[in-house]
Amino acid sequence: IHSVINMRLRQPKEKIKNVSDSIHDIKFSRGGILDIEYAIQAYQMKFGKEQSSLQTENTLQAIGSLQKLSLITGDEAQTLSQNYSFLRELEVFNYLAFERKSNKLPSDEKQLAFLSKFCKFNKDNRLLEHLAHVKKQNELLFSKLMREFEYGK
Repeated sequence: IHSVINMRLRQPKEKIKNVSDSIHDIKFSRGGILDIEYAIQAYQMKFGKEQSSLQTENTLQAIGSLQKLSLITGDEAQTLSQNYSFLRELEVFNYLAFERKSNKLPSDEKQLAFLSKFCKFNKDNRLLEHLAHVKKQNELLFSKLMREFEYGK
């Protein structure tokens, strides 16, 4: 399990080369999709043998099971589910808008404005503000859950 956590902590350094990429990356950056997936998978690895409800590849189902088993709180489950859904939808919208599979949002202002409208955000800075908020929440939750994972539960 420690190797999984260490691998996740190394990825942003290995995959993201500059600050701009960190802001626009929705998968590898701190607080991105992988923070949620790695945290959930760590819990699945630890408790999955005893709890068949955790033996799923669906991250949202696993989050629900972790809450039902009282391994995470209702607030944590809600935040993780909402943030994971938002990031995955953003990934799909990015693909649909630009017909390319990428974990990075465009840095070009016109493309970002188009994506923001596509996602029903009034202004492109609102999309980036919301993304920054979601990633900060995820980063804090990842740290909290991994501490709890290591020292208890």
